Amino acid sequence: MKPSMFILNLFAHGFKVRWTTAYFVVIGKKTSSTLVYAILYDLLSFFHLCPQLDKSFFYQQLVKMQQQQLLIIDDKYVQITTKGQQQLAMNQWVLPSLNSWRYWKVSDVTWRHFLLINQMLSYKSYQQRNYAPIIANFSDQRWAKSKLLQLKTINIERYYHQCSQLLQQLPAKHANIIVDQLCGYQHNGLTVQQIAEKYSLYPFEVMMITKNFIHLLLDSVQNAYDELAYFYRWSEQLAPPLKLIKQCLLTNNQWTIAKLSRRLNKKESTVLDYLIELAIVWPEFPFAQFIDFNTYEQLQRFYKQYPNIGQWSYQFVKENVPTLSSFAPYRLFQVQQGLKRYEK
Repeated sequence: MKPSMFILNLFAHGFKVRWTTAYFVVIGKKTSSTLVYAILYDLLSFFHLCPQLDKSFFYQQLVKMQQQQLLIIDDKYVQITTKGQQQLAMNQWVLPSLNSWRYWKVSDVTWRHFLLINQMLSYKSYQQRNYAPIIANFSDQRWAKSKLLQLKTINIERYYHQCSQLLQQLPAKHANIIVDQLCGYQHNGLTVQQIAEKYSLYPFEVMMITKNFIHLLLDSVQNAYDELAYFYRWSEQLAPPLKLIKQCLLTNNQWTIAKLSRRLNKKESTVLDYLIELAIVWPEFPFAQFIDFNTYEQLQRFYKQYPNIGQWSYQFVKENVPTLSSFAPYRLFQVQQGLKRYEK
Protein backbone atom coordinates (compact mmCIF):
# COMPACT_ATOMS: atom_id res chain seq x y z
CA MET A 1 0.00 0.00 0.00
CA LYS A 2 1.55 3.28 -1.11
CA PRO A 3 1.51 6.30 1.24
CA SER A 4 -1.53 7.90 -0.39
CA MET A 5 -3.59 4.72 0.13
CA PHE A 6 -2.44 4.57 3.73
CA ILE A 7 -3.71 8.13 4.25
CA LEU A 8 -6.96 7.37 2.44
CA ASN A 9 -7.43 4.36 4.72
CA LEU A 10 -7.63 6.74 7.69
CA PHE A 11 -10.97 7.95 6.31
CA ALA A 12 -12.37 4.52 5.38
CA HIS A 13 -15.11 4.91 8.03
CA GLY A 14 -16.95 7.18 5.57
CA PHE A 15 -17.78 10.11 7.85
CA LYS A 16 -16.96 13.76 7.27
CA VAL A 17 -14.17 14.56 9.74
CA ARG A 18 -11.35 17.01 10.39
CA TRP A 19 -8.31 15.88 8.44
CA THR A 20 -5.94 17.39 11.02
CA THR A 21 -7.24 15.04 13.73
CA ALA A 22 -6.43 12.00 11.58
CA TYR A 23 -2.97 13.47 11.02
CA PHE A 24 -2.51 13.97 14.77
CA VAL A 25 -3.41 10.31 15.37
CA VAL A 26 -0.69 9.11 13.01
CA ILE A 27 2.04 11.35 14.45
CA GLY A 28 0.94 10.52 18.01
CA LYS A 29 -0.39 13.78 19.44
CA LYS A 30 -1.84 12.65 22.76
CA THR A 31 -4.85 14.90 23.42
CA SER A 32 -8.39 13.89 24.40
CA SER A 33 -9.82 14.83 20.98
CA THR A 34 -7.15 12.82 19.16
CA LEU A 35 -7.53 9.77 21.39
CA VAL A 36 -11.33 9.82 21.20
CA TYR A 37 -11.14 10.14 17.42
CA ALA A 38 -8.78 7.13 17.28
CA ILE A 39 -11.13 5.09 19.50
CA LEU A 40 -14.34 5.96 17.67
CA TYR A 41 -12.94 5.45 14.18
CA ASP A 42 -10.92 2.30 14.94
CA LEU A 43 -7.53 3.97 14.47
CA LEU A 44 -5.75 3.13 17.73
CA SER A 45 -3.46 0.73 15.87
CA PHE A 46 -2.24 3.72 13.81
CA PHE A 47 -1.47 5.95 16.80
CA HIS A 48 2.11 7.29 16.63
CA LEU A 49 2.75 5.00 13.65
CA CYS A 50 4.49 7.74 11.60
CA PRO A 51 5.74 10.39 14.05
CA GLN A 52 7.90 12.06 11.40
CA LEU A 53 5.12 12.41 8.82
CA ASP A 54 5.19 15.94 7.42
CA LYS A 55 1.91 17.83 7.70
CA SER A 56 2.29 19.57 4.33
CA PHE A 57 3.03 16.22 2.65
CA PHE A 58 -0.08 14.75 4.30
CA TYR A 59 -2.26 17.58 2.97
CA GLN A 60 -0.69 17.42 -0.49
CA GLN A 61 -1.71 13.76 -0.66
CA LEU A 62 -5.27 14.74 0.27
CA VAL A 63 -5.35 17.34 -2.51
CA LYS A 64 -4.06 14.80 -5.06
CA MET A 65 -6.71 12.30 -3.99
CA GLN A 66 -9.41 14.95 -4.29
CA GLN A 67 -8.25 15.56 -7.86
CA GLN A 68 -8.61 11.81 -8.43
CA GLN A 69 -12.13 11.98 -6.90
CA LEU A 70 -11.16 9.61 -4.09
CA LEU A 71 -12.23 12.05 -1.41
CA ILE A 72 -13.79 15.48 -0.91
CA ILE A 73 -12.09 18.32 0.96
CA ASP A 74 -14.43 20.89 2.48
CA ASP A 75 -12.32 23.49 4.26
CA LYS A 76 -10.97 21.64 7.33
CA TYR A 77 -13.01 18.52 6.69
CA VAL A 78 -12.51 15.42 4.56
CA GLN A 79 -14.83 12.62 3.47
CA ILE A 80 -14.04 9.59 1.35
CA THR A 81 -16.05 9.04 -1.85
CA THR A 82 -17.54 5.85 -3.27
CA LYS A 83 -14.65 5.77 -5.74
CA GLY A 84 -12.25 6.10 -2.80
CA GLN A 85 -13.87 3.14 -1.03
CA GLN A 86 -13.57 1.09 -4.21
CA GLN A 87 -9.91 2.05 -4.49
CA LEU A 88 -9.29 0.89 -0.92
CA ALA A 89 -11.02 -2.41 -1.66
CA MET A 90 -8.46 -2.99 -4.41
CA ASN A 91 -5.56 -2.01 -2.13
CA GLN A 92 -6.23 -4.00 1.02
CA TRP A 93 -4.31 -3.08 4.15
CA VAL A 94 -3.27 -6.56 5.36
CA LEU A 95 -1.15 -5.97 8.47
CA PRO A 96 -3.23 -7.65 11.19
CA SER A 97 -0.65 -7.48 13.99
CA LEU A 98 -0.13 -3.74 13.76
CA ASN A 99 -0.76 -2.25 17.20
CA SER A 100 1.08 1.04 17.39
CA TRP A 101 -0.94 2.31 20.36
CA ARG A 102 0.49 -0.45 22.54
CA TYR A 103 3.97 -0.77 21.09
CA TRP A 104 5.06 2.60 19.72
CA LYS A 105 7.37 3.25 22.67
CA VAL A 106 9.28 -0.01 22.23
CA SER A 107 8.83 -0.79 18.54
CA ASP A 108 12.02 0.80 17.20
CA VAL A 109 14.29 -0.37 19.99
CA THR A 110 12.92 -3.93 19.72
CA TRP A 111 13.75 -3.98 16.01
CA ARG A 112 17.31 -2.78 16.70
CA HIS A 113 17.70 -5.46 19.37
CA PHE A 114 16.29 -8.12 17.05
CA LEU A 115 18.81 -7.21 14.35
CA LEU A 116 21.69 -7.25 16.83
CA ILE A 117 20.78 -10.51 18.55
CA ASN A 118 20.31 -12.33 15.25
CA GLN A 119 23.68 -11.08 14.01
CA MET A 120 25.49 -11.99 17.24
CA LEU A 121 23.96 -15.47 17.41
CA SER A 122 24.78 -16.11 13.76
CA TYR A 123 28.46 -15.33 14.32
CA LYS A 124 28.44 -17.22 17.61
CA SER A 125 27.11 -20.32 15.90
CA TYR A 126 30.15 -20.24 13.58
CA GLN A 127 32.47 -19.41 16.51
CA GLN A 128 33.34 -16.09 14.92
CA ARG A 129 33.90 -12.89 16.90
CA ASN A 130 35.33 -10.51 14.36
CA TYR A 131 32.47 -8.44 12.91
CA ALA A 132 31.05 -4.92 12.86
CA PRO A 133 27.72 -4.67 14.75
CA ILE A 134 24.79 -3.89 12.47
CA ILE A 135 23.59 -1.30 15.02
CA ALA A 136 26.07 1.44 15.88
CA ASN A 137 24.26 2.65 19.01
CA PHE A 138 26.47 1.79 22.00
CA SER A 139 23.62 1.34 24.49
CA ASP A 140 21.93 -1.19 22.17
CA GLN A 141 25.21 -3.07 21.80
CA ARG A 142 25.73 -3.11 25.56
CA TRP A 143 22.16 -4.39 26.07
CA ALA A 144 22.68 -7.25 23.59
CA LYS A 145 26.04 -8.28 25.07
CA SER A 146 24.58 -8.16 28.58
CA LYS A 147 21.61 -10.36 27.61
CA LEU A 148 23.92 -12.94 26.05
CA LEU A 149 26.26 -12.93 29.06
CA GLN A 150 23.38 -13.36 31.51
CA LEU A 151 22.12 -16.32 29.52
CA LYS A 152 25.05 -18.68 30.08
CA THR A 153 23.76 -21.28 27.65
CA ILE A 154 21.47 -20.71 24.70
CA ASN A 155 20.17 -23.21 22.21
CA ILE A 156 20.79 -21.20 19.04
CA GLU A 157 19.07 -23.77 16.86
CA ARG A 158 15.94 -23.55 19.01
CA TYR A 159 16.05 -19.74 18.90
CA TYR A 160 16.10 -19.73 15.10
CA HIS A 161 13.36 -22.37 15.02
CA GLN A 162 11.17 -20.05 17.11
CA CYS A 163 11.96 -17.19 14.73
CA SER A 164 11.05 -19.41 11.79
CA GLN A 165 7.72 -20.35 13.37
CA LEU A 166 6.95 -16.68 13.91
CA LEU A 167 7.82 -15.79 10.33
CA GLN A 168 5.53 -18.55 9.07
CA GLN A 169 2.60 -16.56 10.44
CA LEU A 170 3.33 -13.88 7.82
CA PRO A 171 2.69 -13.96 4.09
CA ALA A 172 5.76 -15.45 2.37
CA LYS A 173 6.71 -12.13 0.78
CA HIS A 174 6.56 -10.32 4.12
CA ALA A 175 8.67 -13.02 5.79
CA ASN A 176 11.29 -12.71 3.06
CA ILE A 177 11.38 -8.94 3.54
CA ILE A 178 12.17 -9.42 7.25
CA VAL A 179 14.86 -12.05 6.58
CA ASP A 180 16.47 -9.91 3.88
CA GLN A 181 17.12 -7.20 6.46
CA LEU A 182 19.04 -9.51 8.82
CA CYS A 183 22.83 -9.68 9.00
CA GLY A 184 24.83 -12.75 9.92
CA TYR A 185 27.96 -14.72 9.18
CA GLN A 186 28.74 -14.28 5.46
CA HIS A 187 25.40 -12.58 4.95
CA ASN A 188 24.82 -8.84 4.69
CA GLY A 189 21.32 -7.50 5.18
CA LEU A 190 19.67 -5.16 2.70
CA THR A 191 18.60 -1.59 3.42
CA VAL A 192 14.96 -0.51 3.25
CA GLN A 193 15.64 1.18 -0.09
CA GLN A 194 17.29 -1.94 -1.53
CA ILE A 195 14.39 -4.13 -0.41
CA ALA A 196 11.87 -1.67 -1.87
CA GLU A 197 13.64 -1.92 -5.24
CA LYS A 198 13.95 -5.72 -5.02
CA TYR A 199 10.23 -6.24 -4.36
CA SER A 200 8.92 -3.23 -6.33
CA LEU A 201 7.50 -1.60 -3.22
CA TYR A 202 7.53 1.85 -1.70
CA PRO A 203 10.00 2.23 1.21
CA PHE A 204 6.97 3.15 3.31
CA GLU A 205 5.48 -0.30 2.63
CA VAL A 206 8.70 -2.00 3.73
CA MET A 207 8.65 -0.01 6.96
CA MET A 208 5.02 -0.92 7.68
CA ILE A 209 5.63 -4.61 6.97
CA THR A 210 8.57 -4.47 9.37
CA LYS A 211 6.51 -2.79 12.10
CA ASN A 212 3.78 -5.39 11.67
CA PHE A 213 6.38 -8.11 12.28
CA ILE A 214 7.78 -6.32 15.34
CA HIS A 215 4.30 -6.07 16.86
CA LEU A 216 3.66 -9.74 16.07
CA LEU A 217 6.93 -10.58 17.85
CA LEU A 218 6.00 -8.48 20.88
CA ASP A 219 2.53 -10.06 21.00
CA SER A 220 3.97 -13.57 20.85
CA VAL A 221 6.40 -13.19 23.75
CA GLN A 222 4.13 -11.52 26.33
CA ASN A 223 3.03 -14.82 27.90
CA ALA A 224 5.90 -17.04 26.76
CA TYR A 225 9.09 -18.21 28.48
CA ASP A 226 11.21 -19.33 25.56
CA GLU A 227 14.34 -17.84 23.99
CA LEU A 228 12.41 -15.19 22.08
CA ALA A 229 10.66 -14.10 25.27
CA TYR A 230 13.99 -13.86 27.11
CA PHE A 231 15.29 -11.32 24.62
CA TYR A 232 12.19 -9.39 23.62
CA ARG A 233 9.51 -9.54 26.32
CA TRP A 234 8.91 -6.18 27.98
CA SER A 235 6.93 -5.02 30.97
CA GLU A 236 4.22 -2.51 30.16
CA GLN A 237 4.51 0.38 32.62
CA LEU A 238 1.97 3.12 33.22
CA ALA A 239 3.24 6.69 33.11
CA PRO A 240 3.55 8.13 36.67
CA PRO A 241 0.38 10.31 36.47
CA LEU A 242 -1.70 7.38 35.18
CA LYS A 243 -0.27 5.08 37.83
CA LEU A 244 -1.17 7.55 40.57
CA ILE A 245 -4.70 8.04 39.23
CA LYS A 246 -5.23 4.27 39.06
CA GLN A 247 -4.05 3.88 42.64
CA CYS A 248 -6.47 6.60 43.74
CA LEU A 249 -9.41 5.05 41.91
CA LEU A 250 -8.65 1.63 43.38
CA THR A 251 -8.56 3.12 46.88
CA ASN A 252 -12.16 4.40 46.91
CA ASN A 253 -14.95 5.65 44.66
CA GLN A 254 -15.01 9.22 46.00
CA TRP A 255 -12.46 10.62 43.58
CA THR A 256 -13.71 13.25 41.16
CA ILE A 257 -11.86 15.03 38.39
CA ALA A 258 -11.66 18.13 40.59
CA LYS A 259 -10.09 16.14 43.43
CA LEU A 260 -7.66 14.40 41.08
CA SER A 261 -6.76 17.80 39.64
CA ARG A 262 -5.75 19.02 43.10
CA ARG A 263 -3.96 15.74 43.91
CA LEU A 264 -1.86 15.89 40.73
CA ASN A 265 -1.60 19.68 40.65
CA LYS A 266 -2.82 19.59 37.03
CA LYS A 267 -5.62 21.30 35.12
CA GLU A 268 -8.90 19.39 34.98
CA SER A 269 -8.61 19.19 31.18
CA THR A 270 -5.23 17.46 31.61
CA VAL A 271 -6.72 15.04 34.12
CA LEU A 272 -9.45 14.20 31.59
CA ASP A 273 -6.74 13.43 29.03
CA TYR A 274 -5.12 11.11 31.58
CA LEU A 275 -8.44 9.39 32.33
CA ILE A 276 -9.08 8.70 28.65
CA GLU A 277 -5.60 7.26 28.22
CA LEU A 278 -6.03 5.13 31.34
CA ALA A 279 -9.42 3.87 30.14
CA ILE A 280 -7.81 2.54 26.96
CA VAL A 281 -5.25 0.41 28.83
CA TRP A 282 -7.30 -0.53 31.93
CA PRO A 283 -10.28 -2.77 31.06
CA GLU A 284 -11.81 -2.29 34.55
CA PHE A 285 -11.78 1.50 34.35
CA PRO A 286 -14.66 2.78 36.59
CA PHE A 287 -16.64 4.92 34.15
CA ALA A 288 -19.58 5.01 36.58
CA GLN A 289 -17.46 7.02 38.99
CA PHE A 290 -17.45 9.94 36.55
CA ILE A 291 -20.88 9.55 34.88
CA ASP A 292 -23.80 9.60 37.29
CA PHE A 293 -26.56 7.04 36.74
CA ASN A 294 -29.25 9.44 35.49
CA THR A 295 -26.90 11.08 33.01
CA TYR A 296 -25.71 7.68 31.81
CA GLU A 297 -29.30 6.51 31.24
CA GLN A 298 -30.13 9.66 29.27
CA LEU A 299 -26.95 9.38 27.21
CA GLN A 300 -27.82 5.76 26.43
CA ARG A 301 -31.25 6.79 25.14
CA PHE A 302 -29.68 9.57 23.08
CA TYR A 303 -27.11 7.10 21.73
CA LYS A 304 -29.87 4.79 20.50
CA GLN A 305 -31.42 7.72 18.68
CA TYR A 306 -28.09 9.03 17.30
CA PRO A 307 -25.74 6.01 17.03
CA ASN A 308 -23.01 7.83 15.04
CA ILE A 309 -21.32 8.87 18.25
CA GLY A 310 -18.26 10.27 16.51
CA GLN A 311 -20.44 12.89 14.87
CA TRP A 312 -21.83 14.21 18.13
CA SER A 313 -21.17 17.76 19.27
CA TYR A 314 -21.14 18.57 22.96
CA GLN A 315 -23.54 21.48 22.55
CA PHE A 316 -26.13 19.39 20.72
CA VAL A 317 -25.94 16.55 23.24
CA LYS A 318 -26.17 18.99 26.16
CA GLU A 319 -29.37 20.46 24.73
CA ASN A 320 -30.92 16.97 24.64
CA VAL A 321 -29.51 15.56 27.89
CA PRO A 322 -30.61 17.92 30.71
CA THR A 323 -28.51 16.24 33.42
CA LEU A 324 -25.27 16.61 31.46
CA SER A 325 -23.52 19.18 33.62
CA SER A 326 -19.99 19.20 32.17
CA PHE A 327 -17.84 18.08 29.27
CA ALA A 328 -16.09 15.18 31.07
CA PRO A 329 -19.09 12.78 31.35
CA TYR A 330 -19.91 13.42 27.70
CA ARG A 331 -16.35 12.62 26.62
CA LEU A 332 -15.98 9.58 28.84
CA PHE A 333 -19.31 8.16 27.62
CA GLN A 334 -17.97 8.40 24.05
CA VAL A 335 -14.81 6.59 25.12
CA GLN A 336 -16.75 3.88 26.93
CA GLN A 337 -19.00 3.16 23.94
CA GLY A 338 -16.09 3.27 21.50
CA LEU A 339 -13.98 0.84 23.54
CA LYS A 340 -16.86 -1.67 23.68
CA ARG A 341 -16.27 -2.30 19.97
CA TYR A 342 -12.71 -3.42 20.70
CA GLU A 343 -14.01 -6.03 23.14
CA LYS A 344 -16.08 -7.80 20.47
